[in-house]
Amino acid sequence: MIIGDILKFILDEVVKDEDYESAKYCIILSQTYHYVSEDGEKVSLQKFIENHDLLKKSAFWHDFIKCKILV
Repeated sequence: MIIGDILKFILDEVVKDEDYESAKYCIILSQTYHYVSEDGEKVSLQKFIENHDLLKKSAFWHDFIKCKILV
């Protein structure tokens, strides 16, 4: 769960630095890794970031895609 908090912190910083590469890696890591909850259920780290304000903004996705196309 600490890693989930770290991913959220990084996404908070992405806004300040327009660091789309870090956002990309946060999304990938959140979809790749899981943890086992107290009831034994396998839970994706994506659960920690899926409601982050940054990921709900269309302006972020527009800039993110534009950045990835130009690279």
